[in-house]
Amino acid sequence: MAFQLSPGINVSEIDLTTVVPSIATSIGGFAGNFNWGPVNEVTTITDEVRLVERFGKPDSTNYEYWFSAANFLAYSNNLKIVRAANTTSTLNATANASGVLIENTTDYLDNHESASNTTYGPFAARYAGVLGNSLRISICPSSQAFSSNLTATDSVTANTTASGNTVVQVTGNPTSNVYVGDLVSFDGGTSYVRVTAVTSNITVASAVSALPSSNPAPPNPPLGAKPISFGCTPKWPQIDVTR
Repeated sequence: MAFQLSPGINVSEIDLTTVVPSIATSIGGFAGNFNWGPVNEVTTITDEVRLVERFGKPDSTNYEYWFSAANFLAYSNNLKIVRAANTTSTLNATANASGVLIENTTDYLDNHESASNTTYGPFAARYAGVLGNSLRISICPSSQAFSSNLTATDSVTANTTASGNTVVQVTGNPTSNVYVGDLVSFDGGTSYVRVTAVTSNITVASAVSALPSSNPAPPNPPLGAKPISFGCTPKWPQIDVTR
């Protein structure tokens, strides 16, 4: 580089347009196609972890947008992001079959909070996108469905199931009290199997041991247990069995 042999003034021109200083005051703005997060709303992102939490991970359709934003966050901690989306095809998953676009919290409060839910049902995903299709909500309809002693009319018939069978014979009408998806126990609450069909009998997903000749006394049934009169304990399927 050039240098001076005597005192004087040296003028240098340096192009800094391609450099993002690593300081908090460097603010960037970005709009892109992301899979999750609020639509048409400015969101401040401080690092790549929060980028994933709010707007999801990159895929083959949006990796250019995603990594451009992540690259800026490697040098700064203040990026204003707006998620752009096709407002016709990008919808929030709902309890019913039809989807609806709820762009962000402001849109929800202004246009959807008090709207009729007859078309979309009582629940919708927080953000628009196919990720919302993986959400599952289960409502326990009553205290009896959650935990109750069922009537003796739906009792398990003693010694009618050989060890290894998946069909358990039941007297009465089990369809009134036991449902597909329920977890049931035939050993007093020690182990549970999931119900796959209910007719005049109960069909379970995996084999059960031979039923005892008398009704066992279940020791401290787990949360949500609903004892039937003869050694069968069904419970609401969304209860954590390990509690």
